[in-house]
Amino acid sequence: MSHKWIFLMSMTVFLLTGCWDTINIEDRGFIVGSAIDLAEDDPDDPVYLITNQFVLPQSFINPAEQASDQKAFDNITGKGRSVSRANEEMSANNSKTPYFGHIKMLIISEELAKQKGTLIKLLDHYIRDVKIRRGTNLIVSKGDAKGVLGFQQPEGDLPAINLMQLLDNSSDRSGFFDPLVLGEVQEHFINNRSFILPYFTIDDQLKWSSGAVYQGPEERIVGLINGKELQGLDIFSGKGIQSIIDFKYKKDTFALKNIRIKRKLSIDTTNIDNLKIKNKISLEGVITESYNKENFLNPNELKKVEKTVSKNIEELLLKVTDKAQQELNADIFNIWRQLETKHYDTWEKVKDDWESGENYFSNADFDIEVNTDIYSTGTTNKTD
Repeated sequence: MSHKWIFLMSMTVFLLTGCWDTINIEDRGFIVGSAIDLAEDDPDDPVYLITNQFVLPQSFINPAEQASDQKAFDNITGKGRSVSRANEEMSANNSKTPYFGHIKMLIISEELAKQKGTLIKLLDHYIRDVKIRRGTNLIVSKGDAKGVLGFQQPEGDLPAINLMQLLDNSSDRSGFFDPLVLGEVQEHFINNRSFILPYFTIDDQLKWSSGAVYQGPEERIVGLINGKELQGLDIFSGKGIQSIIDFKYKKDTFALKNIRIKRKLSIDTTNIDNLKIKNKISLEGVITESYNKENFLNPNELKKVEKTVSKNIEELLLKVTDKAQQELNADIFNIWRQLETKHYDTWEKVKDDWESGENYFSNADFDIEVNTDIYSTGTTNKTD
């Protein structure tokens, strides 16, 4: 009997102890976004500014009960030679215990992202922290990242959440590339490959209409591609569905809504010093706008329009591939994946010099063929 009582008493004590590191929810400081800037530009000993956006308790109150002058967030900045040290300094100036489990957005200033190896170093803290979700969005800012994190849109109170929604809406509605999250960026780091991050600017409003190109072997941002080039990149990859393609036909402007894309990418690896990359793209779309009085019910006329669209897209894609090869030396098309999965023996020979050294990517030849099918011109043939 005594053994049973000892066992029961032991279990009771165990159950009553609780968790030693428990923090009450009202004592937590919920962080939804972070911005990283350069405080002191010393190549041998840089100092960083880390700004974290805390959600204030009143933001959870019913909007009808909130005072008009109440803030929904507070941005607090710390300084240090590492992200961890800067966050520690920031914690000393805040009564709440920082909690990163709900972070949505990481913003890196362009100045930092252009420095060799800096982006990898700065993201190491966020990748290692088990509380930070790998689905956290990552963007690059023109100018101070702190300014982007503090910019309030008219339609919302939390800038970090507004940024995330802006990313989602732009990629869904405008045909832009899908933004990368922290876990995907880490994969590119591990493979030493190039990728693109959304590039945000502040003028009268906050917007993103271009991408910052990170070159894998150089470990830094090496340039930008504009919105039109991003659209070409998506079409090259067989994406960009629902995007609007503007083109000229007989000196007039047309708008084609891209409804469906199919692509067939093949690589001739006979000569590894001059790989032949063939991309055949079939595009189906609908004319959504026309300033031309042509009769689209005439099959011959419609064929001419289709050929014009195809030619415009081919020229755009060749412009993008030329920029990627000659100016950026960055495989933003992920051709390397195609080589790795379908031409593994060739990939083993070229992978160490794909975007550096022998530069097999830059020496490859691109052949692009686009076929356009306009299956609808809308509900009217002419408007005047």
